[in-house]
Amino acid sequence: MKKPKSLIGITLAFVMLLPLAACGTANIRDYLPFEHNLLLTYTLEQSNQEEPVMFQIFTEFIRDNRVQRRIQSEDGRTFIEILEVRDNRLMMVNVINHFYEHVDVTSHPATDNLLVLSGPLREGTMWQRNAAIGDSSPRGEITGTNVSVTTPAGTFNAIEVHTIMPREGFASYPWRREYFAPGIGLVKAIASDGIRANAPDAVETLSTTTLIDIHRYGMPMDVTIFYFNEEEESYFSMAVTHTTNNDLATVYMDLLRRASDYIVGHELNADAAINFARLDHIARTLTLDFNAAFMAEIALITDVDYERKIFHAIVDTFAFLYNVPAVHISIDGVPFSGIGIQLATREFVLFGTGDLYE
Repeated sequence: MKKPKSLIGITLAFVMLLPLAACGTANIRDYLPFEHNLLLTYTLEQSNQEEPVMFQIFTEFIRDNRVQRRIQSEDGRTFIEILEVRDNRLMMVNVINHFYEHVDVTSHPATDNLLVLSGPLREGTMWQRNAAIGDSSPRGEITGTNVSVTTPAGTFNAIEVHTIMPREGFASYPWRREYFAPGIGLVKAIASDGIRANAPDAVETLSTTTLIDIHRYGMPMDVTIFYFNEEEESYFSMAVTHTTNNDLATVYMDLLRRASDYIVGHELNADAAINFARLDHIARTLTLDFNAAFMAEIALITDVDYERKIFHAIVDTFAFLYNVPAVHISIDGVPFSGIGIQLATREFVLFGTGDLYE
């Protein structure tokens, strides 16, 4: 399995503040992509760094007027943002860092409620990101409409948004200038970290974000399967594709079906299914509920060691996928206990994950 790259000193924090806007229309929603399976690839270049960093934004879940987007960088950083269109305004209602599991949290209560863009969508419109903190809040302004912007992903007719971020002790405030196109959102951005008043010889650091690719097939990823081979821990990778609003139970059941064939030479039939995968964020536990057909498949295997192997693989793999230390198994809602293993009462700690991310 390919190990994640070491984190480098490049931040994607400004991406979390993306204002998405519209030109030639009064509907802000047109410029927050409510499009299924949209995967946008960008490069982020900084004037004080030798190599650019690539990152992707994936439309993970769409519920009513909210969009959950996964932002994933090649340097290993992953977070999600929940954007909401409300009363001709675009709000950033939630940002969750280090969120690796593909779980729908669009319905969670808003914790930020930061105003990112406000109509009317015409040149000269201004807003404050967080009026509650007064003049120190970043101030955004539409400074251009129908602006032609060319990137490796194409040429776009965009709206230009200029944001000033007042900071104490700065001779020149940090700022960013962003360009947004219909149906896509951000296509290009240039940002400055400003110049401090007590550092007159400081060199301004500029960051440039550029859209380089647009795809509409979902987000491919490699999933690590953990299992025991002759009493030793082993692992291998399988490819899956996450799509917008997808049923993760279906995605991961297909993964488990193939993994079973790899581990014990028996592929589970199509009737075997995961009824639900329920994540408890507070208790940090995952409950996997299988149907009776799944247990019927297990019963067909005469190898007495099969059940232990497959369930250990399930527990360790899904604990890793959902980033939890405990996985509980049930069958049609009834806690399961099997030969030599009591998954309903015992919590299994991940095996070997420290080695994977050293």
